Amino acid sequence: MAATSSSAATPVTISATSQLPVKLTATNFASWKALFNALLCGLDLSGYVDGSFPAPPKTIESDGKAVSNPAYSFWRSPTIVVGTRNFN
Repeated sequence: MAATSSSAATPVTISATSQLPVKLTATNFASWKALFNALLCGLDLSGYVDGSFPAPPKTIESDGKAVSNPAYSFWRSPTIVVGTRNFN
């Protein structure tokens, strides 16, 4: 699924237990990370993690007023699911 700014698109949910065949342990981080990165690339979500798909503005101007930006809401959804960004 390609990343898009459409507010009508459905966010992707990653279920590590069903989509990653290897459980993360104290000794297998490198192989687990490679699999997780492949999963992110396959779902076209790696840009959210590496910063190459930057956040749009939280608000936009409409009729002279600041309103919530639907593109920001869409951008924020996968980053929460993936757990890669901190939001204040």
